Amino acid sequence: MDELNFPVEIDRRPDRLFFDMKVSFKHAGRNLKEIEDTGDCAAIIHIGKRFKEILNEKRTFKLKNNQKKEYHLYDVMRIVVEGHTDETKSNEMANFHFSSDRALAVLQLLMTKCELKPPTYRISVAAYAEFGRQAKLKDCEKAKKNCLNEMKEEAKSVRLSEDASLHKQQKIEQCKESYEECRHAKMRRIRISIRPDYDKLLF
Repeated sequence: MDELNFPVEIDRRPDRLFFDMKVSFKHAGRNLKEIEDTGDCAAIIHIGKRFKEILNEKRTFKLKNNQKKEYHLYDVMRIVVEGHTDETKSNEMANFHFSSDRALAVLQLLMTKCELKPPTYRISVAAYAEFGRQAKLKDCEKAKKNCLNEMKEEAKSVRLSEDASLHKQQKIEQCKESYEECRHAKMRRIRISIRPDYDKLLF
């Protein structure tokens, strides 16, 4: 699956693939209605259907006893829909509830629109609140972070007049708000991982 042709960033890890959708829940949002209004649900459905095509393929695996066996990939791979939030919360359980609701909303979309339904497809959800793995910074986020750091360093090293100093501080605050908005949106992005079902393959 080529990242360049899909609205997703793929993070390859030794034990699984993470698909970081370029789609974020709105602040305090826990359903897909707002995402549907922007048309971004189409991107999730597009990728979900591609998942199904891949999982329907057959592969031969070498098992623990050295025997070879052919499986559909949906027999040996598990899809996990992850729920995440940013660190804003009203109480210690709030973000777990938010992330659980978000993951379930995406799960329902994949089941109804992409027909990725159990038990044929091994699909589950995980609620990480603000503590889960975070997507890598995008180029625009890196640029905003670098800009913010550079402006802070410049403000420290250059002696400015009171008016110039106030103007510089205002620009720093604007840059900080822009970066924080990007960072929080990144933390609320929809993520799906695919990993082998080790119980099936190793035991």
